[in-house]
Amino acid sequence: MINKQAVWIQIMTSVHVVFFLACFLSFQIQSFKQDAIWTLLFALSSVTHFSVAEHRNVWQLKLSTMMNIAYYLDSFLDILMIFGFLVSVNWTNLFFIFVLSVCIRKIPQRYSQCVVLFIFLNGIHWYTFLVIFRFALQYKTRQYLKKSVTQCHATIYLKKSVACKAINVLLESVLLWVLRCESRFPHKMRYTPPIIATISIVCITVYCQYFILDTKVSVKSSIKSIDIINHPLTPSLNAILRCEQCMKCLTNVDIEDSVKDNVYRFDKEHLI
Repeated sequence: MINKQAVWIQIMTSVHVVFFLACFLSFQIQSFKQDAIWTLLFALSSVTHFSVAEHRNVWQLKLSTMMNIAYYLDSFLDILMIFGFLVSVNWTNLFFIFVLSVCIRKIPQRYSQCVVLFIFLNGIHWYTFLVIFRFALQYKTRQYLKKSVTQCHATIYLKKSVACKAINVLLESVLLWVLRCESRFPHKMRYTPPIIATISIVCITVYCQYFILDTKVSVKSSIKSIDIINHPLTPSLNAILRCEQCMKCLTNVDIEDSVKDNVYRFDKEHLI
């Protein structure tokens, strides 16, 4: 699995899918609004993370649209995690959190500011450390992407950025599940879905180990630029060849091997 970085995020997204199914299957009349909110959140996060990781269109939604949704969804979930234990999770509060998250995206920000605000509002406990760890993963993901510039596409920095993103996706699902349990079952944790999610990760990892090829990368193509905020570079060369935006990030497209194969096949056919 060490060289199959193109599927790392998809594997972690399976946890979001499990939690979505858990919320969907636990609909009750007395908690209908809460169930609808968390089912929608997990459904949105599942589809967004998977489509961005796969780097392709989803149904009628273009990849650029999914990238924009992911851009604002990250900010929205950050604000939700900061205020999740301080306010009740309902449609009105979610609307104000969404407006605040959009405003934050429009102004310069630093992760240190989010950390200070979060500690000031929530104090120091295990949930605080997990959210701060999420901020740290977001920061390191961007730093590794910056270090990838001027390197070849097969650089270790690009792989490290994918690893940080994958861990962040997993941590995000855990934090959302904690907030969901706190809002629906105060001071009670439901452990069955996390156990099923762990089993799903193990099963999918085993499947990918034996049935998924290593991620194709190029040592001949250099990374000249990356839109770190709106369109991070995908680790798979096959996905890059399908994305015009990602192709612009490389100095050249690695087509020498395919050209050699075509010439070899042409010569072989004519010699026979």
